[in-house]
This record gives sequence, structure tokens and C-alpha cells, in this order.
Amino acid sequence: MKKSEFMQRSRELLQEYADSIAKASKTIVLNRFDREKDVDGKNFAPLKASTIRERKSSNPILKRTSKLRNSIQFVSKGGLLKIDSSLEYAQNLNDGKHSGYWGKNSDGSPRKIKPAPPSKVLMKPRKFLDFPKEVRLKSGSVRRRLLETFKQKMNKLRRDFAANPEKG
Repeated sequence: MKKSEFMQRSRELLQEYADSIAKASKTIVLNRFDREKDVDGKNFAPLKASTIRERKSSNPILKRTSKLRNSIQFVSKGGLLKIDSSLEYAQNLNDGKHSGYWGKNSDGSPRKIKPAPPSKVLMKPRKFLDFPKEVRLKSGSVRRRLLETFKQKMNKLRRDFAANPEKG
């Protein structure tokens, strides 16, 4: 195996590890989102009384249309991981900075959602744009399992390279 092949395969294994973290995170986060829990499994803050009156219901929290859930993206590129949403207001909901105003203007155009100033925050954060503790923490069970698999594959690659070095 040439050194260039070894380096290429090392990069591929690192990307595979990052992809596996993104995939595992997505599974955990979306499962918890469906159960109205944050990334670490804690229940979302309940809806305010005014929201319940407006909706005539206390459920569901953050998932009336599935638009928000379906916008959550887990991206792994070049060994870097990112969780994001394509919706303008998602980060504000995640951070608890949403103004609480929804819907359309009187002319039918979508109402722009602006972050509320700290003194006007109307809701508590509902964390769904982050890595779950099982992946985020060094002691996390999923992280440890995925890292062990990565190490085994890297060690095999190193052994193969040491056993069959080629010039070039």
C-alpha cells in the first residue's frame, strides 16, 4: 500500500466516523423530538396558557405540521459535523428567543419572525438543534461505541500499511 493510499483511506475512515455520528445523532434527536423531548431526553417546556387557548389544545408542542421536524439537518462534511434547520425561526425556538407570533399578515404574506428581545421572551428554550449527550459527551455511550469501531478500523489500516509498504 502506498503512503498516498494510506492517507486517502485514513481520510475516508474519518469521514465514515463523522457520518456515523451524524446518523446516530439524527436518530436520537428526531425520536426525542417526536416524543416532545429535548436532545438530552428532558420534556419540552409546556405550552403557555395563551397558546393553549389559541390552539384549543395543549398538544402537540413544536410539531403541528412536521415542517419544523423535517427541516432539521445533520450534515457531515470534511470531518466536520453540524446540526441546522432550513427554517428561519428554528434557532429562535431552540434558544427560547421566539417572539411567539405566527401566521400571516393581513395581506396574506407570511409574517416575518424576529427574535424577541430578552425582556420580551415569551417561551422557554426547547433544545432540538444540538448533539445528544450520548454523542456530545466523551463518556457518551454512542460516542464510545462509534469511536471504538473507528479505532479498530484505523488500527487494521495501520497494520496493513506496515505489513505491505510501497514506495510512492
